[in-house]
Amino acid sequence: MGTFKITVDRKLKNETCTQGYLAVNDEIIAYTLERPDLNNANDISSIPHGSYDAFIRTDGERGWRIELKNVPGRTNVQIHVGNNMGNTTGCILPGKNVVLNTCTVTDSKTAMADIQKALIQFSQELDLERNSCNPIAIAVEIKGV
Repeated sequence: MGTFKITVDRKLKNETCTQGYLAVNDEIIAYTLERPDLNNANDISSIPHGSYDAFIRTDGERGWRIELKNVPGRTNVQIHVGNNMGNTTGCILPGKNVVLNTCTVTDSKTAMADIQKALIQFSQELDLERNSCNPIAIAVEIKGV
């Protein structure tokens, strides 16, 4: 308790992209789109399986997003708005729908808003229980194919 948990469960991968589901605290709320598995090559590969601490970023043009910490050999790996491979350099794109065989997710802004709403709700519920102002811990688990 006290950790906001995001799970990316990859279900389909090919030479062009990787697709799966994103769950918040074990409830699936979005599809995901990532680069293909190219051995963690910077900017062109999906990230390795594992568990990562994360934090919220709001700077720059991308607005509200989640950045993963300590991804081996990588920096600035994020969960952010985007709908196709042209919108990512090795990050995770959430969407409300997926277009199979085209490496596309749709309605990414709504998916990110849903993640943000879930974090706010989690934070509010947690604060009621602990009556504290400590920041919420965020954990991202990457698993699947």
